[in-house]
Amino acid sequence: MAVAKKVKVHTSALCWIPPIAQQEAIQALRAEFDRQIDRWPPHVNLLYPFVPVSEFQLAAAMLASALARLPPFSVNMQRLQHFKHSQKSFTAWLDPDGALEQWQALQSCCMAVLPHCVDQTARGAFVPHLTVGQFTGASDVEALRARIEHSFEPLACQVGEIALISRAGQVLPTLAPLWLLG
Repeated sequence: MAVAKKVKVHTSALCWIPPIAQQEAIQALRAEFDRQIDRWPPHVNLLYPFVPVSEFQLAAAMLASALARLPPFSVNMQRLQHFKHSQKSFTAWLDPDGALEQWQALQSCCMAVLPHCVDQTARGAFVPHLTVGQFTGASDVEALRARIEHSFEPLACQVGEIALISRAGQVLPTLAPLWLLG
């Protein structure tokens, strides 16, 4: 079984979405700092860009048996990290810490099933991250880091399912069925 076309689009992703019960604190940060809050739910991308929504059913079927071999795992989100894109461009993200090997195994498994979706590792090792905002200065990122260290309650989450999401043509993203690990 193969995806009909080896096409990928920037309007869909294969990702992990934290449980709804644990999204309130994340969404509060995103509401303040993330210009993409209305485009995507809080998530950690595994494959992005991803196949078009018209290929979701086939991609999900292909992923299902591979993912069934991987056990669920736990992560703890409390540390703020960032990517520096330039002197005036930073992306701040929560580190889904405590399971780097499991994240890498999960992402590698997904890439093995859909080998044309390798953008997440094209420039180096896969870095699982949950974006909470974009900034123009390092001092703003550091201020948020200090705030999180003093007032953000750590979130212990289970990574046991992944989602196929699309925002193609919609204001709000469409979530395809979640696929369970293990």
